Amino acid sequence: GLKRCLGLADVVAFGVGVCVGAGLFVTIGTAAKHAAGPAVVLSFAIAGFAAFLTALCYAEMAAHPKLGQVTGSAYTYAYTTLGELAAFTNGWLLSLGYIFGGASVARGWAYYTEGLLLVAGWPMAASAF
Repeated sequence: GLKRCLGLADVVAFGVGVCVGAGLFVTIGTAAKHAAGPAVVLSFAIAGFAAFLTALCYAEMAAHPKLGQVTGSAYTYAYTTLGELAAFTNGWLLSLGYIFGGASVARGWAYYTEGLLLVAGWPMAASAF
């Protein structure tokens, strides 16, 4: 089987990197300008609270005798606590979240790259942004 090679510090660093990665830098400007305005701080506080509740769920999952030694994520937690249908739905929602998250980060990096190339004097074709 697979051997565990990541320690607590590695996992925490990975989680923080995912949360504070390019997705935050992509969404904060757009959210502040078009959706939330000055209330963007409140919207990020609410999102942080939701992330805190998710962390509590993972802590409960790690402390559960049957789940503590099983690898998995929200799918495993949902399967054990809520059943197969909830786990199936949860698995597809996780996949959609990864797809949309990756697409928004890719769009943001493309936007930043286009701006960098314009500053460097390399004009691009008409932008789709």
